Amino acid sequence: MILPVVIFILSGRWAKIKKITAFLLITVFLFRLWQTTGCQHFRGFYFNPLAIKINVESQRDLDSQRLVARIFHNKVIVAPIEISKSFAKVIDPQVLLDLLGPAGLVFLILALAQITKTRNRFGFTHLTVVLIAVFFSLTVVSPQTSFFAVALSLYSFSLWGIKFKVSKYLSLLLIVLIFLNLWYFAINWQMPALCDEIFFN
Repeated sequence: MILPVVIFILSGRWAKIKKITAFLLITVFLFRLWQTTGCQHFRGFYFNPLAIKINVESQRDLDSQRLVARIFHNKVIVAPIEISKSFAKVIDPQVLLDLLGPAGLVFLILALAQITKTRNRFGFTHLTVVLIAVFFSLTVVSPQTSFFAVALSLYSFSLWGIKFKVSKYLSLLLIVLIFLNLWYFAINWQMPALCDEIFFN
């Protein structure tokens, strides 16, 4: 299957190369989503507000001076730190790799480069939607719903990377990488960073 695509790219027919790339990338992402149908228990990214209280009280116990403890260890200061930690868990490299695969990560980087380079307002709006989906995943919604919110927003955003202008040979390399992504998803079907238990009947 890969050989006809390689021949097609090297022949220089640029008009349809981006469409082929988009089709292959979407197919690989759909394959990953299909694999998640076997997940019995998604890990989820829920942020527990009790973490703020626990952090404040534990830090206050360590300080001998009560006034200093209240100034530096309070909910106003600790809350953004704890929320940032939970946010970082969603965009952890292992989570992104399990979700997007190597090719998806490359296209995600190209997407960021594309919207930054062109200053595309719609692209920045799309990036905002991704960030909203990540924060949404920290709420009390079910782990499965939060997973799909993050996955679909990242998958759709990474498609912006296809618009990034690259050479003929780099296009070929990206398409080969998409095929390798399919292989990666096949051997990494258990998705340890996303799913606690996966089982297919």
